[in-house]
Amino acid sequence: MERASPGGLKRFLALCTVDFSARTSYNMARTPVLPLFAAALGAEPALVGLIVAASTITGIFLKAPAGAISDQIGRKRTLLFGAAVFGITPFFYLLVRQAWQLLPIRFFHGLATAVYGPVVMAAVAAIAKRESLGAAMGTFGTIADTGQALGPIVVGALLAWAGYLPAFSLLSGFLLLWTRMFLRLRLGTVPTVN
Repeated sequence: MERASPGGLKRFLALCTVDFSARTSYNMARTPVLPLFAAALGAEPALVGLIVAASTITGIFLKAPAGAISDQIGRKRTLLFGAAVFGITPFFYLLVRQAWQLLPIRFFHGLATAVYGPVVMAAVAAIAKRESLGAAMGTFGTIADTGQALGPIVVGALLAWAGYLPAFSLLSGFLLLWTRMFLRLRLGTVPTVN
């Protein structure tokens, strides 16, 4: 197995760090705070389920087009769009006063993951050496899963200690930090498909 170049390894680790932060913060918004917040606002169980599923529904329809668009205009530009949506969406949660208001926010938040998910995987594939692609994807996936597990633990503890406003405020701050990290990320030349 061929070793990655130092520049490729550095970009890979930077991408892993940014993705860890993205997955942690996204899952801070999703579980457990989202269903609890919706229920506290008076949502019936069916509406809570729809609110939680809304971002995934967006992804079902937009992941394939987002991946195709990134092939044409480039990974960095497409990821930047996803990062912008990730970065601004949490502030909308701070404005919610009724459960139904969570639906459009969740559909919009799903736009971030729909764009980000397939494009970040393509970026990892472009950075990794072909001979170690499986190992790179496995490492990247493990780091992503760790972030997904950590987010609910952190926000659950904060929610129990301080309530919804501090939880969503922390999420907003975390995503601003993530967006800043993303903007500093150097993907190098990641080819587009022409």
